[in-house]
Amino acid sequence: MGRIVYASSSGQLNEWKEEWVINAGQLKTLAIEDVIKDCHVDGPDEELAKEVKQLQARYYEII
Repeated sequence: MGRIVYASSSGQLNEWKEEWVINAGQLKTLAIEDVIKDCHVDGPDEELAKEVKQLQARYYEII
């Protein structure tokens, strides 16, 4: 497998939900490094994660 790049993580989403006092839900979050070994991983991206947070905030009607 090649390089894996991601904008934001499920861990970040859980942090945001906690910040917004929203239930994290029943799903267990996994780091990509726990799912696949020996793969080059880049992420989360600081700038893109800010944009994803804004999208999630809109979805949860925070803003």
